[in-house]
Amino acid sequence: MQINIEPEQINKLVSGAILESCLGKEMKKAIEKAVADVSKVDYRVIANVVNTEVRNTVRELVTTEYREQIKTIVQEAMTTEVVHKIVDAAMKALIEKIY
Repeated sequence: MQINIEPEQINKLVSGAILESCLGKEMKKAIEKAVADVSKVDYRVIANVVNTEVRNTVRELVTTEYREQIKTIVQEAMTTEVVHKIVDAAMKALIEKIY
């Protein structure tokens, strides 16, 4: 009598025997523990990293794309504010001299 066994059948039989043995059960426990450890990742840490990267990307985009417009707006606001402060100081000095 001749028995033909394919290599894949041998692999299945050996794999099944290993999984059912004590070694296989320990391997299953180790794999399950590794999967459980991975699932315990603190997602707040990941969220913080993502948020930081998004902020950095937006900051870089804004400073490169809108740099001149922002610069103009800031200069205008500072010029207006400085003029108001100078006029206010001059008016206060004039009022103090008069009274």
